[in-house]
Amino acid sequence: MTLYDVLCVPQSAELGEVKKTYKEKVRIYHPDVCPPEEKEKCRKMFLLVQEAYETLSDPMLRADYDLKLLLNPQLLLSQRRYVKQKNWAEQIESLRMRSRNGERKTWGEKMRRSREEMAGH
Repeated sequence: MTLYDVLCVPQSAELGEVKKTYKEKVRIYHPDVCPPEEKEKCRKMFLLVQEAYETLSDPMLRADYDLKLLLNPQLLLSQRRYVKQKNWAEQIESLRMRSRNGERKTWGEKMRRSREEMAGH
């Protein structure tokens, strides 16, 4: 389940649709309006809806989330989990790409070589 699934919107949804759906979900899951026997479930869903809206309504966060979702389709709900995975997932993907391309040089080595070549020309 992704943040898009939480709000029940497609990944192509525009900001207006995200905002409209967010408001509908908040009315459903707000802890003050849900039945007493479902308070805990509603509280958890309310927090997920908040998190989904915060991420998907910010163009920078959304673009970053979409990229990570593309690289890792297993990426689940939590932006907090996503943030924790972000650094190591980027590093692993970088290593995989270098391995596929037969490269053995690190990013630092490439940058030093590039500076040396620019200084020499």
